Amino acid sequence: MEFHPFDRRVRIRMRPGCRMEHCCRWACSLLVGLAMALRAQVLVPLEVNGPVTNRVNVVVLAEGYTAAQQGQFLQDATNLMANFFAAEPYAAYRGHFNTYALFVASAEPGSDHPTTGGPYRNTYFNSAYEFYDYVITIPPNGLDPDPAHGVGKVEQLVEQWLPEADIVVLLVNDIQPGGSSGVGGPTGRSNRLPIITALNPFPPYSDIVVHESGHFFAGLVDEYTNAYPGYVPVEAPNATRQTERNQIPWNAWIEPETPVPTPNDWQWAHVVGLFEGAQYQATGWYRPKLDCKMRTLGMPFCEVCREQIVRAIYDKVRPWDDVRPAGDLLHAKAGDTLRFEVDLVEPVSGALVVTWLTNGVPVLGSSGPVLLLDPASLGDGRHQVELRVADPTPWVRTDPEQRLRATRTWDVQVGGSALRWTAVGRAAGGRPWFTLEGPGGGNVVLERSADLSAWQPFLTNTAWSGRWDYTNDLPAQEGMRFFRAVWWP
Repeated sequence: MEFHPFDRRVRIRMRPGCRMEHCCRWACSLLVGLAMALRAQVLVPLEVNGPVTNRVNVVVLAEGYTAAQQGQFLQDATNLMANFFAAEPYAAYRGHFNTYALFVASAEPGSDHPTTGGPYRNTYFNSAYEFYDYVITIPPNGLDPDPAHGVGKVEQLVEQWLPEADIVVLLVNDIQPGGSSGVGGPTGRSNRLPIITALNPFPPYSDIVVHESGHFFAGLVDEYTNAYPGYVPVEAPNATRQTERNQIPWNAWIEPETPVPTPNDWQWAHVVGLFEGAQYQATGWYRPKLDCKMRTLGMPFCEVCREQIVRAIYDKVRPWDDVRPAGDLLHAKAGDTLRFEVDLVEPVSGALVVTWLTNGVPVLGSSGPVLLLDPASLGDGRHQVELRVADPTPWVRTDPEQRLRATRTWDVQVGGSALRWTAVGRAAGGRPWFTLEGPGGGNVVLERSADLSAWQPFLTNTAWSGRWDYTNDLPAQEGMRFFRAVWWP
């Protein structure tokens, strides 16, 4: 297993052994600690915005909090998520997330600090500042190779309490800054490998969990240039070795006047370009911007990383929670009113674009979440009603998988009770005539058109009894070659 700390990747090494006093204390309190933990497992919703099946679900687990510190943990977890949602694009898409706190009691507060000679703590997940006081890991690691003592516990708890979790955060009750994250990415990731972060209430360290989410949730890589022996760089959403402009993954963000490669100086700090240095390589690999949260804590995500996070959100969340009617085939007759409705999941700022279509033609004036449709306007037979929803955010310029768009279609069978032509012909002088039949009652309007798009009403039968024998006695209108009959409310 590998871990992504926020400033370098940590490799596993053999356990160096443990201190006798730490082991004795751990053994003496083992049974008591386990009993306390089992009694104190509690899942608390922090902010629930929708069903777990259509949200990015974040769960924060307690590490190094005693049973008496449950209230403190809930406050710390709330503050942690407040910092998380203060960063864009998470702030704009906060409603696309559910957040939970999962409390598990530890026998002692804090975390192990083996590289500085202690202290050592008996905690539920056996966290430790491994190698130096900056990178926090849980077993399996260089101090304990048994996953059952760390990651296995995370997996078991998440499966028990919130199997739909997409982002797992282990909040360590230790003031010393630090953290790491399991290997992540938008595809093929294990969502049980947690992001680990110390309590870190002060900037820039409070930003660690946001940086690590870039790795874990969106598949972003570090943009550091300091060498790290053994690290193998790969093509990623925010790192490439391509130098041909049209081959750069984020080419859509590079303006024509921006030189490629882009000079590494502050004159170009405001633009997206091709800046040399990424993934612990000073040369040969390139990043999108001079600086970014994937390079420096406290900085915002650059445009390219922000775009990737938005796409990752829509990989988990449809732009609606529910669409009605539920069935795919609807039966209707003249006089009915068909109601189509969608429960949208909208960003905090910026509305989704809603388009309703019948038989591939947009319904004019209908751009809201509800469409009321008169089947008579469609005519007898089978028709298609389609809903299209899209997020037009300028934060996404490339969406090859169309994640920011969704469609829903229904087939509508308008039955025999609808208006129908039963006879059509021409009278003397070439005047058209026809017979129109349908259920009695109500009013029927005749409309005409030259292009099947713009229709003009020209005659109303106010005494409709179910049959209308009509012969055109109006002056000929050049180009008006199409007729239709519709119910009038």
